[in-house]
Amino acid sequence: MTDRAPKRDVVGDCASSEPEVSQISDERKSAASEGVSPQTKLPAIQPPEQGSSRDPLATLRQCRAAYSALQAGHRRAVDWIFVEAYGSAIEVGNNPALWARLVADPFWTERKEGRAPKLQEFERAVYYATTYAFAPEEENDRKRTSDFAKAAEVMASEGVPPERVIAAIRACGGY
Repeated sequence: MTDRAPKRDVVGDCASSEPEVSQISDERKSAASEGVSPQTKLPAIQPPEQGSSRDPLATLRQCRAAYSALQAGHRRAVDWIFVEAYGSAIEVGNNPALWARLVADPFWTERKEGRAPKLQEFERAVYYATTYAFAPEEENDRKRTSDFAKAAEVMASEGVPPERVIAAIRACGGY
């Protein structure tokens, strides 16, 4: 038996006012209708023309802008993945047949670290489904995935809908 912190109202505890729905919900709807994930458009770094002198500082500024766009795109992609995983994890947590399929998946026996969930752990389905979605392999990935899975589990218990999950995380000062 493990000690668990008492459940709390995530949105009520963290948000002094109603947080705006994250931009991800619009991107999610758009991407879902097209069947693709949001893509990052990076600024083009122009190679120097033949015979012209290249300004290294201008190139460095272009690199900085490209890296910043890449980071923003990465955050949007992680948001999109989390929203999709969270919505699916809720479905697994509401359906014992889906839970049984998840528990039986070879993923759990093939991974290097951690243990497979047990069929009797249905109350932790959202946690394990989120872990499954992120499939952590490295130590840092396992820690990050555990944080995602814990957040998903708490928010699901509070009834936070998928389209509000990113705003709820940010309202609490999360990633």
